[in-house]
Amino acid sequence: MVVHTEFILQLAVLLIAASIGGIVASRFRYPSALGELIAGVLIGPYALSVVEHTEVLFVFAELGAIMLLFYTGLEAEFDQLRKHVAQSMLIGAVGAILPFILGYSTMLYLGYGEGQGLLVGAVLTATSLGITTRILRDMGQLHTREGHIVMGAGVIDDILAVIILSVVLGVLSGSFSPTDVTLTVAKAIVFWAITLFVGMRILTRVFDRYSHGIESFLILLIAVCFVGALVAGRIGLSSIIGAFAVGLSLSKMRRIGYVREKLHSIYILFVPIFFVSTGMLIDIRTFGDIVIPGIVISLVAIAGKIIGCGGVAYLAGWQKKEALRLGVAMTPRGEMGLAIASLGLATGYLGSEVYGIAVMAVAVTTITALPLLKILFRPSEHLVEAKHMKARSAQPAEQRD
Repeated sequence: MVVHTEFILQLAVLLIAASIGGIVASRFRYPSALGELIAGVLIGPYALSVVEHTEVLFVFAELGAIMLLFYTGLEAEFDQLRKHVAQSMLIGAVGAILPFILGYSTMLYLGYGEGQGLLVGAVLTATSLGITTRILRDMGQLHTREGHIVMGAGVIDDILAVIILSVVLGVLSGSFSPTDVTLTVAKAIVFWAITLFVGMRILTRVFDRYSHGIESFLILLIAVCFVGALVAGRIGLSSIIGAFAVGLSLSKMRRIGYVREKLHSIYILFVPIFFVSTGMLIDIRTFGDIVIPGIVISLVAIAGKIIGCGGVAYLAGWQKKEALRLGVAMTPRGEMGLAIASLGLATGYLGSEVYGIAVMAVAVTTITALPLLKILFRPSEHLVEAKHMKARSAQPAEQRD
C-alpha cells in the first residue's frame, strides 16, 4: 500500500508538471507537447529527481502512446491516406534509409567502431509518430497534406526501423538471416491487411448497429485497440502502430465524431503522461562529455530526415516550404530511438559514451522540431496583411471608418 501511495503521489506531481509545462508553452504560442517534454526533463531522475521512472510509470506512458495513436487513427481521413500512399511509402523508405546510412558513416568518420555506427544509424531511422502527430494536432495541421503524408510515412519508417534493427542485431551477433527480414515484412503486410479488412468490413458494421450505452461502447473500442496493439507487439512490430491501424480501420464508423468526443477525456489524461515520461528518459548530464559528437550526430539526424523526406517531396513537385515542413515534421525520434539506444546499451554493443550520443540526438531532434514547425507554419506577413485587407473590405463603410 505504501508503494501504491508513493506512485499515486508521483503521478499527481507528473500531471501537475504536465499541466504547468503545457500552459507555459501555450503562453509563448508553442504546442503544449513541448512544455510537457521539458517538464519531464526537469522533474525526471537526471535533473531534479522529483519523479522516478518506474516500471508502473512506463506502463502508463505506453498506454498514453497507444491512446494517442488510436485516437489519431480514429480521426485520420482514410481516403486521403490512401490517396497519398505511394508518396508516403517512398518518403518513409528514403527517410529511414538515408539517416541510417548517414549516421553509420558519420560514426565511422568520428572514429567509432562499426557496431556502434550500425546501432546509432538504427536509432536515427524511425520518426516518433506519437510525438509528430501530437505536434501537428496542437498546431491544427494534422489534416493538411503534410499531416497525411507524415502519418503514412511514419508507419512505413517505423516498420523499416524494426527491419533495420533486426538486421543490425543479426549482423552484430553473427546470426543474420535474409529469411528473418522477409518474415518481418510479410508479418507487417499481413497484419495491416487483416486489421483494415476486419475493422472496415466487419467491426465497423457491427459497431454501427451497437445499441447499448456509450460507456460500454467505448470500453469495447478500447479493448479492441489494446488487442491490436498486443498483436502488433507480439509479432515484432510497434504496439503503437498496431493501435493506429485499429483506429484507422474504425475511422468510418457512423458515430465516429461522437466517439472521438467521448474518448477525448481519456486522451487528455494519458497522453501528457507519455510526453512527460519521454522527457524523463533524457539524461542531460551526459551531454557535456560528448557535446561535439552529439551535436554532429544530431545535425546528421535532422539533415537525414529533411533531405530524405523533404527532398523526395520536393522532387515529387511540392513547393520548397511545404517539403521543408514535411522534412522537419519527420525529424523527432522520440520513444523508438530511445528504445533502440537502450537495447544497444543493455546488450553491450553500445558503451555509455555512444549511448549518450544517441540519446542527445533523440533529444535534440525531438525538441528542435516543435519551434521549427511553428516558424514554418506561420503565415507570411504579406498573406496576413492580405487577409486583413480582405476582411476590412467586407465590412460596411461606416464600420471601416
